[in-house]
Amino acid sequence: MDADPIAWADIIFVMEQSHRAKLNRRFRDRLRGKRVIRLDTSSRA
Repeated sequence: MDADPIAWADIIFVMEQSHRAKLNRRFRDRLRGKRVIRLDTSSRA
């Protein structure tokens, strides 16, 4: 992923906490004012 989709997004969905952490590491400054929502994708049996 590059910064272009982040620039125009209002809300960003991620599947796992590790994805959110990676976004924060790479694009911390560009995520200001954006909502990042982690979907609960854990399987519950």
